[in-house]
Amino acid sequence: MITRELTRIQKGERPIEPNMISENKSYPDYYLVPRVYNHNVSRLFRNITKTSTDHKLFIPIPQEAYLMENKSFFEIKPSIHPVNHSFSFLITGESVCQETPFLLVVIPSVIDHREMREAIRRTWIKAAETNSWPRANVTVRLKHIFLFGYNKNSKLQDFRRLLRESHEHRDVVMVDFEDSYRNLTIKILSGLRWMTSFCPRAEFLLKVDEDTFINAPLMTELLLRVRQEERTGKYVLGLRHAYRQPVVARHGKWAVSKEEYPLDYYPHYLYGHTYAISRLGVGELLDKSKYARIIAPEDAYITGILPKISGIPRLGAPSFAVCCRLIYDCEVVWNRRVALTAVVNTKTLNQLWANVLGDVCDKDVAFIDGRLIK
Repeated sequence: MITRELTRIQKGERPIEPNMISENKSYPDYYLVPRVYNHNVSRLFRNITKTSTDHKLFIPIPQEAYLMENKSFFEIKPSIHPVNHSFSFLITGESVCQETPFLLVVIPSVIDHREMREAIRRTWIKAAETNSWPRANVTVRLKHIFLFGYNKNSKLQDFRRLLRESHEHRDVVMVDFEDSYRNLTIKILSGLRWMTSFCPRAEFLLKVDEDTFINAPLMTELLLRVRQEERTGKYVLGLRHAYRQPVVARHGKWAVSKEEYPLDYYPHYLYGHTYAISRLGVGELLDKSKYARIIAPEDAYITGILPKISGIPRLGAPSFAVCCRLIYDCEVVWNRRVALTAVVNTKTLNQLWANVLGDVCDKDVAFIDGRLIK
């Protein structure tokens, strides 16, 4: 049977039995296709963006010299009493991980963005979860959840709306907190807690904003390679923020008070639109969040402050999300990037997906009602 399947895959056909890998106990259950079968891997990685100096997929972010004088701030002191963050899940989504995934994709959403969620469900998420990506195998199982709080003064109404959506799609998780920008860090921490409670065997958690597109075959292959090379087992991975010394904003949308965070600079952190956390890293960050006061800039807290306190590596991968370029620049279509952000609406997402389907870079193609229109 394996010979027959290999022949099919070499011809570019999908395997007859995507779960046949369970017959070979040398592979984890989350493999859909044995890695030796994935003849597209070398082609996928031919164009992937690497570090400019030594051409690596990722590099550890060095310790910050500018924080050396404040080193003790990031040390846990016996006098600090841990704060246990209790998360109550109003809609659990507990069936999502009945089959163990390699990658759990957590997509923070708000209730009124139903149209965008439907567009995500019928494009890259569907292709990733059904191993129907154009011209490539997604060799491991991937699952996703949409993560919600509730709007002020409409908790019951929001619960009913999301419960209906959950019955239809089985991918909704609702947490008992008020949804707001200032609570985004709590929202992501609740996603980490959800993984440890309902999806504890997933190898990675991938946090993805709604306006970010994921090249699933390239992303999963990158994570498989990072997992092989980074032996610590505990790390966060993403695109390093451009600031040499990330300044703490004291005014405006991202303002953090001196009382909340007394230092003038954050540790180096990753862009928040897309980042991955290893399974062991998820548990470590959750544990250390008991000792670090929660602040509003979620990316600075989750991928900067908590890893700094935990002592786990922050890995910078230049192939992660690129921002603010014309959609038909095609970084994800040509496998240069594992993600593209600033996909601002369903029209833009459908246009990008049409380019992926057609293997083209053309702003005039479209994906309408499940069909590629040229």
